[in-house]
Amino acid sequence: MKNIRLIRVDDRLIHGQVVTSWITQTGSKKIMIIDDELYENEFLKDVFAAAAPRGIPVEVMNVDHAVQEWKLNEFNGEQVLILLKKVDALKRLYEQGLYFDSVQIGGLASGPERKPVVKAIGLSEQDAIDLNFLSEYGVNVYFQSMPGEKEISLETVLGKHFKHIKKN
Repeated sequence: MKNIRLIRVDDRLIHGQVVTSWITQTGSKKIMIIDDELYENEFLKDVFAAAAPRGIPVEVMNVDHAVQEWKLNEFNGEQVLILLKKVDALKRLYEQGLYFDSVQIGGLASGPERKPVVKAIGLSEQDAIDLNFLSEYGVNVYFQSMPGEKEISLETVLGKHFKHIKKN
């Protein structure tokens, strides 16, 4: 797992924060976007590749392909920053065998089915259940938009906004 420098759920994917902060802070040499819908869209793949800093390649995979590549060669040992748009894709990665120790929730827009829980982060009931599932398997789930901001634990978020979801 040492070559996976950071796994981040952020529905904006590559944007100013990722480009200027997280790549440098994590020492990542590659951005890997794991998203089933984006994987099917050649135009948007090119847009995101162009948004990355010079010299940082971007690869887009769907969940199944990412798990297969991990099991086959652990992403060739490259130091990667993994970005996902959706919590359910993160859970599917884990369930299919791409195990990880921690995940950063960095940006999920609030909306009709999501309530704001932390600055720039909203969670749906299902998101909270899925993140709790990962936590029960020992994954450190934390919320942090920018480097330098204090990490907020899943336990804190659940206790404040989803008290009915029992943390084991």
